[in-house]
Amino acid sequence: MTRYTILLISLLLFHEKKSAGSHSIWILATLTIGETPFPEFSAVVMLDDIQLFYYDSDVQRLIYKHHRSEHEHTEQKDASLIFGHQYRSMKDRALFSKHQLNNTDGLHVQQRLVGCELLDHATPGPLRSWDAFNTVNDEELHFSMKQNTLQSKGLWPTMWSHIERDSVEWLFANVYTPACIRFLKKYLHIMKNDVMKKVKPRVRLIQKTLTDSGEVKVTCLATGFYPRHINLTLLRDGQPVPDHHITGGAAT
Repeated sequence: MTRYTILLISLLLFHEKKSAGSHSIWILATLTIGETPFPEFSAVVMLDDIQLFYYDSDVQRLIYKHHRSEHEHTEQKDASLIFGHQYRSMKDRALFSKHQLNNTDGLHVQQRLVGCELLDHATPGPLRSWDAFNTVNDEELHFSMKQNTLQSKGLWPTMWSHIERDSVEWLFANVYTPACIRFLKKYLHIMKNDVMKKVKPRVRLIQKTLTDSGEVKVTCLATGFYPRHINLTLLRDGQPVPDHHITGGAAT
């Protein structure tokens, strides 16, 4: 006989800080300075949690992970321009940061995360970008199409002149954000059978009586669900179990 009766486990699908109807596309780019067996620059393009492409400075072309596009020639040309610019700008920043911090030896890493999203009812969301050198964030940009404003913080924005800031804001408003939203809409249509699917989780409950206290430890194992992020709610006698009673998915 268990101490408590758990009547219901509710698994609600969600996508981190986003509503069920929103989707996003992200570029995750990494540049390294120092000896490694990997390309100096590499990037992946993600639609929600599905990888669309891979690109690096050795192959210098998109590697398709799913469907090849009928517009591949145009996409390869665009990729060369976009990732070529990302490569150069990230390398310039990494070399500058390395010099400023007087880090002459070892491995150094510049990382960038940039992307946009479509909210409910296909409303364009903001374009966001983060840069970090050796895991220390040195830039964060947030452009809102609705308000037509660029918010920024970090090392690099503080070094911009008024002309440089106006140039960045113009690029975000007229190039980066529209291109990102168009690309997102295009691949949402191409990959709709993958990104729109919803698979309910398979749930197992495992209970174990603790010999020292006599309490019952209940572990919930959920597998096979999609989207791959869940919000887990445990109800004990019809009431939610407090968060401080749950550790790693186990309630006592």
